[in-house]
Amino acid sequence: MLRKKEPGTKRGQAPFSEPTPTKKGPVPFSYLVPFARIGLVLGFGIVGVALAVALRGIETSDPPDLVLFLGRFHPAVVHLPIGALLLAALLEAAACVRRLRDLRVAVPFVLLVGAVTALLAVVAGYCLSLGGGYEVTLVSRHKWLGVAVFVLASGGFALALAARAPDSWRMRQACRVVLLATAGLVLVTAHYGGTLTHGPGYLTRYLPRLLGGAGDAPHNNVEGLIEDVDSAVVFQDLVVPVFERRCVKCHGPSTSKGDLRLDGQAGIEKGSRHGPALVAAQPGQSEVVRRIALPPFHDDAMPPDGEAPLDVGEIELIRWWIAGGASFEATVREMQDPATSVETYLSRVAAPRQPQKTGIFALQIADPDGAAVAAVERAGFLVRPLTPDAPYLEVTALPVRADLRAQDLAVLDPIRDQIASLDLSLSGVDRLEVIGRMAHLTVLHLQRTRVVDDDLAYLSKLQYLEYLNIYGTNVSDAGLEHLRGLKSLRWLYLWQTDVSEEGATGLKGRLPELQINLGSGFSETISEVSP
Repeated sequence: MLRKKEPGTKRGQAPFSEPTPTKKGPVPFSYLVPFARIGLVLGFGIVGVALAVALRGIETSDPPDLVLFLGRFHPAVVHLPIGALLLAALLEAAACVRRLRDLRVAVPFVLLVGAVTALLAVVAGYCLSLGGGYEVTLVSRHKWLGVAVFVLASGGFALALAARAPDSWRMRQACRVVLLATAGLVLVTAHYGGTLTHGPGYLTRYLPRLLGGAGDAPHNNVEGLIEDVDSAVVFQDLVVPVFERRCVKCHGPSTSKGDLRLDGQAGIEKGSRHGPALVAAQPGQSEVVRRIALPPFHDDAMPPDGEAPLDVGEIELIRWWIAGGASFEATVREMQDPATSVETYLSRVAAPRQPQKTGIFALQIADPDGAAVAAVERAGFLVRPLTPDAPYLEVTALPVRADLRAQDLAVLDPIRDQIASLDLSLSGVDRLEVIGRMAHLTVLHLQRTRVVDDDLAYLSKLQYLEYLNIYGTNVSDAGLEHLRGLKSLRWLYLWQTDVSEEGATGLKGRLPELQINLGSGFSETISEVSP
């Protein structure tokens, strides 16, 4: 049978099918109405909850756990409006190109997502701020900038919808202006958020020198090394940089979790809401040491949230500083000897140490006169340089020991300032006037000579004398009285003399660092040594 033709249809066309449009016109935007309704419902719902909470009067000093729990979602939610609103601006910019004009269809939907998530981020951020520990001014700026982003995004969404209508060129231009302003405001708001989270200067810390920054990162800048680490103030030059790198973003001027600030002396001395941050000279009882030394997975470990822990050198540096009294003025030189781990850390942050000249080597002494040295050698003394890079000499009476007398020492007087070591052992010397004028003498051998108690009086002004050997002489306890002022004296040989154990003990009482040998080796305790 032939099928009866339905009215209103053409041959080859299915009944009740929609007619194919013959003209191109603006794409209808009615499909966005459901999304707009959903967004409005969610937005008003969230605003209503926020108002209800505010009307109930949250105690900001002690907010409910539920509020703090919702605040923890702020870091996750806040990235959604950033991405959506920047994407909307990018889509609108791309749609200015004729071939990409169809991208404009997605702009209203993306703006809707950005507006709704911006509102969520504002509410969650407010809940997070109630937990405290943030700088009030920065939080206020960040909060109201976030509100402004939500308002602009909502206005941009309304303009994007209106711009879909025919003859909406003015709406389109207004939408573009609002999108540009929204994108800029998002960046400014994100900057304040980064400052709250990571501390001041986070954005510009590694800004290239070409753009006005300081150049390379501090840890890669060789010029940033401490030139003289021994003169460095331990707290300001060593401890503070560790705190700034690892702790200040949570315990600094913009964010002070637990009301603890580690960016300066005042905050450290004040401590946190839970008590003092450290106990001077007691690193084992200091909370800051306990927390930075905990395993990373521990609830109290610092830094928190899975961040890389402080390395061994940084931890030991802080422990060493506290063990030394936690002084805010002490230098490395004034502190007790650091452990190997601290020395290793110091080698990373400081320039290589220059050899420290001490004693006579720190003095400016002229080189010995060549003619005077030649005269000493002709008199039978052996003369050698003490070190290749110093003007000091080592003089030995080896060839003329037996015949050497006090008057023969006069030949040494022209080079007395350069003589640092003098060996007159086994000689007939019995007077020491010339030796008393050798101001830079550090080593003196007088063993088996004719020296007696009164001769040691000439040695009482030798402030650099470190080694004295007078074994096998007639020196007694009375002679030791002349040595009590020799603060540099470290080794004294007295065996086979008339010195008693009591006399040696008395001298050691005046010079605690002196090692005295009475014939059985050196000992810290003289009573343990037999004469």
